Amino acid sequence: MAIRKLLGKSLQLCITTFCVYYTVSNINGSQLVDTIHNTRLEYIAGALTLFMLSQVVSSFRVYNIFRRFNYKLSWQSNMKLYAAGLFYNFFLPGGVGGDAYKGVRLRSVLGWPSKQILKMLFLDRAIGFGVLAVMIILLDPSGVLIPMLGLRLIAVVAMIAVGYAITHYIFKSQMIYFHTFGYSVMAQFLQISAVILIIEGMGIESTVSLMVWIFLISSAAGIISFAGIGVREFLFLSSAQFLALSGETSATVGLWISIIGAIVSFMGGYFILFPKKQELENEIHLKTT
Repeated sequence: MAIRKLLGKSLQLCITTFCVYYTVSNINGSQLVDTIHNTRLEYIAGALTLFMLSQVVSSFRVYNIFRRFNYKLSWQSNMKLYAAGLFYNFFLPGGVGGDAYKGVRLRSVLGWPSKQILKMLFLDRAIGFGVLAVMIILLDPSGVLIPMLGLRLIAVVAMIAVGYAITHYIFKSQMIYFHTFGYSVMAQFLQISAVILIIEGMGIESTVSLMVWIFLISSAAGIISFAGIGVREFLFLSSAQFLALSGETSATVGLWISIIGAIVSFMGGYFILFPKKQELENEIHLKTT
């Protein structure tokens, strides 16, 4: 198991290194700086706000799962724990560092059973990723994956139905899937809105739908790299000719998304530096049955 994890992390490091090297090697640094400088910062501020709101919604998604399984905690404590998890997600490969941190805290501080914590966090992660896959298929502007709209809709309905059946079978819950699915959709639309603001702030007047689709793909691909670093910029740069944009302009869209994600993640570092600020012992109460 340890060797498998080491190999996995090494592969993620190699992918990140390659994507960063390829991007840096194929753009003009001065033009990239000019493109960043010409971006209207008020739009970036709006995008940052929307991205932060998306993380708030995501924190309530896992909060709802805890409550559905009768593990009670205050929403304030859940928010702090989620923010700290974002910090770990940005620095550890595969986006699982935050889940591991939350699991350790909930088990060591509150005595929640490890198996149940793993099930709840896996459910949160799996449904969130499932919604991302549904949106990638549904919002494909050129029908690259599934050409016909009717077939696309059938595929989406089938994916939702399979997700519900699996959740109901494993977790024995009627409504937790749809509640969690709804929170995930809200979070994704907030992030999509943030990306649209970035595009508007850069003065790009076309190819918005295609850029949003590339963003969704890069979000899914982030699992194979360190917090999506490099992969997002690589995908935007590689798509520049289809977007009818310069490589520098296209890559800058991905770079702004990564910068905003980094800013939000760094905010969660406050609770890593000052763990007592989480006060889980006083704010979380395990429901006894």
